[in-house]
Amino acid sequence: MRLQCIPIAAALSFPCLMVPVAAQQPVAAPKAQAHEVVLPVTVSNKRGEPDPGLTAGDFTLTDNGTQQTITSLTQASGQPLQVGILVDTSSAMNRALDTERKTAEKFVDLMLPADPSGAQGGNQVFLVHFDREVELIRDLTGSRSALDSDLEQMGSTPAAQNGSGAETASSGRQPRASGGADLYDAIYLASHDVMKPGQGRKVLVVFSQGVDLGSRESINDAIDAAEHAHTIVYTIYFKGSEEPLRLRRGGVGNTYPDTYPYPGGYPGGYPGGYPGGYPGGIPTGGSTGMPPVDAKKNMAEIATRSGGRAFEAKRTDDLAGIYNQVAEDIEGQYLLTYTPSSFEADGSFHKTVLTAKTDDVTVTIPEGYYAPEGK
Repeated sequence: MRLQCIPIAAALSFPCLMVPVAAQQPVAAPKAQAHEVVLPVTVSNKRGEPDPGLTAGDFTLTDNGTQQTITSLTQASGQPLQVGILVDTSSAMNRALDTERKTAEKFVDLMLPADPSGAQGGNQVFLVHFDREVELIRDLTGSRSALDSDLEQMGSTPAAQNGSGAETASSGRQPRASGGADLYDAIYLASHDVMKPGQGRKVLVVFSQGVDLGSRESINDAIDAAEHAHTIVYTIYFKGSEEPLRLRRGGVGNTYPDTYPYPGGYPGGYPGGYPGGYPGGIPTGGSTGMPPVDAKKNMAEIATRSGGRAFEAKRTDDLAGIYNQVAEDIEGQYLLTYTPSSFEADGSFHKTVLTAKTDDVTVTIPEGYYAPEGK
């Protein structure tokens, strides 16, 4: 039992009287703080066009299987936007590259206002090309002219211009088959290094044949990086001039040097590269007897899981219409807000499912989000 000192009259010889008091009750642990979640939502009608005018009452939402109350559903147009254009410049894409340059220039004009001080002056675009290397050609900028110039000059890296993909012994890599590119690394680095530090809406548009031959990141790593950065990915699959190769991880390995710089982007490549490299190299494929890579399926998975849409350009003439559709989706995007009924700041993944109450529309959202840690 604890004693508490109670003051008594000053004339007495003792300054206080010690009396027993009940033991102090333990303080209850504070409840987890509420966390507001904002998800990008694309809603299209049966013609594939954005569907405006919808409200929160038109949908049901679950978070890890538990139904949630949607706080708001608002049009996202006018909100700051960051867009990354990722272009596959491997040898298999040579016949489509001129059209891709011109079409991407028009897309940039749709994303960026002619007058950066206008209503959408906060929009920014960056440009990455990838083949057997990943290069950040232009960091986030609001300049149309700078991006147009970069697109006009964009081409494959010197090592990729050789159709056989052969490299010198000093590179630390073994020759690999032509036609593939570091697709997963490109998405991972664009998401983690460029998108993650930023705020606002974030979109990647990836033009590729979908065959990855040299990435040290997996397809799941690439998608996770986009989800951590709150970035949705639109993919444009183009078959290219070469048949997909019979490649799987677990075949012939490539040996990487101690660091793997991405030249031409940040000074010295992406800062720090990958210290220590991947000892022994990354097994990226070969004649393993396994089924061919389903490149089109890979591209669709990247888009669907991140909350974007997958397109196929069967001809180069299809690119203009596809880029226009992506621009319309971005313009018609909604932002959905809710506070999860159960939430812990533990970094865990929350699976989200949004369902329209009518069959007239198709809804696309990210497969989920990662909770922050320690907040």
